[in-house]
Amino acid sequence: MGRQIRLQEGSDLKGSTHKTASSARRGTEDILMEPSAVSSSGRRKLVIFTDGAARGNPGPSASGYMVFENGKLVKKYAFYNGSATNNTAEYNAIIAALEWCVENVSDTHSTWITLNSDSELVVRQMKGEYKTKSDLLKALHNKADELAGALGNVEFANLRRSNKYISAVDKSLNALLDNYESDNQRAAGKPST
Repeated sequence: MGRQIRLQEGSDLKGSTHKTASSARRGTEDILMEPSAVSSSGRRKLVIFTDGAARGNPGPSASGYMVFENGKLVKKYAFYNGSATNNTAEYNAIIAALEWCVENVSDTHSTWITLNSDSELVVRQMKGEYKTKSDLLKALHNKADELAGALGNVEFANLRRSNKYISAVDKSLNALLDNYESDNQRAAGKPST
């Protein structure tokens, strides 16, 4: 098991604002990526940060996400994908986060979800700005789109990898991949580097 990211469930994140030029799922307005944000209509607001990582393309890969509600970390999760491309890992992270929402959001009509990713390609595909050409990515895109549709109020935004929450997810994925590589080297009888 990989080293855990520093933020623990219940960590307070108030006062962290990240502006982006990305927009609502099918819209064009600027939005603020603030984990403590509550929508002006009084709806429940979830802010999600996802990332996928692959060492080689394809190569060993991992995906993960963090979910915040009212500035508190309510869920973090990272998992190993096996050999995959970075784009596949990015989609797997989004799908896993949306699946968590489907299982844990009881009133989808009064919940607004902002899903942030550092993958411009995947975000633009989810917003319908780019076509999805690869058959594998089409299947993943369709699954993510189906989950987002079931939730109703989902917006996708692209953030830089330097965003501290995207970076925290990335750090947990790299720790997971480091442990995977160390375990494989031990199993093969090779010394760890």
